[in-house]
Amino acid sequence: MRVQRTSLVAYRSSVITPDVAEAMRQLEIAAADQGGIRISYSGTPRNDMNWDSDPGPTECPPHLSMRTTGREVLLRAELESYEGPPELRREAEIATLWGLAIPLRFLPWKRHPTPGGGDTVFHFLGPWATLHDHLLSEGRGEIAWASVCAAAQVDVGSWYGSKKVERFVQAQLHRLGFACGPVDGEIGQRTLGALQSLGMQGMSLREMAQALAKVRDPRRASSSRRLGHLVLPGEDVSVVSYGEVAVAKTPHGAEVTVDGPGRVVVSVG
Repeated sequence: MRVQRTSLVAYRSSVITPDVAEAMRQLEIAAADQGGIRISYSGTPRNDMNWDSDPGPTECPPHLSMRTTGREVLLRAELESYEGPPELRREAEIATLWGLAIPLRFLPWKRHPTPGGGDTVFHFLGPWATLHDHLLSEGRGEIAWASVCAAAQVDVGSWYGSKKVERFVQAQLHRLGFACGPVDGEIGQRTLGALQSLGMQGMSLREMAQALAKVRDPRRASSSRRLGHLVLPGEDVSVVSYGEVAVAKTPHGAEVTVDGPGRVVVSVG
């Protein structure tokens, strides 16, 4: 049985997931609104969906690659008018791209916006961003990327490793908001507890997978603006926000106002 929830869609000469296609549309709108910026793009070719012929720009092995998920894109921002030193043009273009893409939840492959290998590689994690964040918050960062890659691959049916159905079930539980640990194919107590809370005890794994694939993503709150608080009393906290997220520091942390997609970075100490 082929286990799959998301079908890739054609975008220019490539295939990507529907949410990445929408993010690309928003990116091009943002560039047009700012003016003087041309976004160039390339992704996984429609007729090339295996690692043997092209492992992609990251050259990662299959289980650590986003190449076949429709969530890896190559982006460049070309400035139509640039008046600075020629040797700094590429830095200015990368900085401009980061300013546009990161608030829309594109994740750069490089840690810093500097020219060099991999500076065009971006990933859009979509529903798997919370999976990544959960594992980091649990102190399990060493397995976070592998879990994200497995979740994204099984979601589009491109996982060719072991325990495909088990990983698919774990991935879909994370998508629905159940933090059940790494997407490693090992059905432990956290996974079983999440399945039980959904009333799926007694079902076979394949029946669970088929049922979970049909469950829609959790809906956002009906209110367009959402408020929250970060409380860390006694800690020296620095909070920076991007996109449509605003933060205001308070005596014990920060107040967070969310009007749309964005990112919050918290530094403690």
